[in-house]
Amino acid sequence: MSRELKIGIFLACTLAIMAVFIFIVGDLGRLFQKPGYPLTVMFDTAAGVDVGVLVRVAGIKVGRVKRIELDGTKARFTLVITPSFRVPRGSRATQAALGLLGEKYIEILPGSGPGYCDPGDELEGLTPVGFDQIGKLFVSIGDEIKDVSATLKDMVGSESRTYRLSQPSSTDSWRRIRTGSAVRSRVRAKPSRTSTGRSRRSPRP
Repeated sequence: MSRELKIGIFLACTLAIMAVFIFIVGDLGRLFQKPGYPLTVMFDTAAGVDVGVLVRVAGIKVGRVKRIELDGTKARFTLVITPSFRVPRGSRATQAALGLLGEKYIEILPGSGPGYCDPGDELEGLTPVGFDQIGKLFVSIGDEIKDVSATLKDMVGSESRTYRLSQPSSTDSWRRIRTGSAVRSRVRAKPSRTSTGRSRRSPRP
């Protein structure tokens, strides 16, 4: 085996090992970072968020999610914040994403203080508005629209029935028309008979 071939195989193996190492570890900078201080935050759900996602403030990376565990019926996040950034007291945290379908991360909304959070403090978690919440909202709105439509239908139906009951039927109207015509015919016929009877009488001398 020639020397060039050995060097080529060695370089190929080195590159393969580095690629696997980068794929497993991800960010090599994490190996050389100083350990930060932990903060916790509670969320209703951890859907779409995994261990290792970034923690940002105003879009700038300030830490990562170290652990996600179930606490009762909610998800407890343990964040590791870089020592160079101090989180003000009263800060809140929420789940965000880079674009509609981008990578999710934890966004810290700085508070007004006074002072800064101590290691182990818990931040207030804001419930994110995701596609599942939007879907539930549309479902609830659809149910409310159905209820309103049913109520309007019942009201219109009852008013229509009341109107029909208050109005005479076509048969009654026809009978009234016939009765009125017969009465008018009789009234018209009486003067004619009277005039006829008077014409038959002969005048007395």
